[in-house]
Amino acid sequence: MQMIDPKYSVYVRGGTFKRGDTTRHIVISFQDEQGCWVTPNPDHTFVAKVANSSGYIGDYPVTVVDSDFIISTKVFAKLPDDQYELEIWEIWPSEGDEEPDKTIYPTPGTVVNFTIEANVTDKSGEVIKKIGFQDVVNTAVENAGLNLIINVKTVGSDKQATVEQQYEDGKNHITFSIPAGKDGKTWQPYIGEDGNWHVKLIQEGK
Repeated sequence: MQMIDPKYSVYVRGGTFKRGDTTRHIVISFQDEQGCWVTPNPDHTFVAKVANSSGYIGDYPVTVVDSDFIISTKVFAKLPDDQYELEIWEIWPSEGDEEPDKTIYPTPGTVVNFTIEANVTDKSGEVIKKIGFQDVVNTAVENAGLNLIINVKTVGSDKQATVEQQYEDGKNHITFSIPAGKDGKTWQPYIGEDGNWHVKLIQEGK
């Protein structure tokens, strides 16, 4: 007699959570084509076999309550953020056979998907917000009671145009070193894409 596998609809609650969150649960239930919920036998053993795009990862415990298969996110605490898939294996002793019997959920050709998202600590090293020097200047001005001091000094025409910035004694000092303009060159301070002050040539000498 050929056994026909039933086609299950899969319902998943809590299938997305952040890495390191150990207080949540993935709750899975299966419904057959007649609308009947799969009710697991609490005397059997249930395990979740988990994989990602790289392959099989391992087995994780499953608790059953009525028609719900429940997996604590605590068991996934060491997994990195990623997309995962799982099957639930129901295992029980086979009569007269050393090899236990097994039922694998869900329907052949399908799996249960879940996602572990990165938390903010996983983003260390990434630029969360770009704070330019102007932001620092603005804050320094507020904290220093508008004690912003800008100095401009002339250096030799063969020297490099530079900007020095320093916060000292409650005052914010910005010093622009401008090459002498005997050759007619004109320089102008500006804030670059890196958020810092720079000096650029805006007019060549004649």
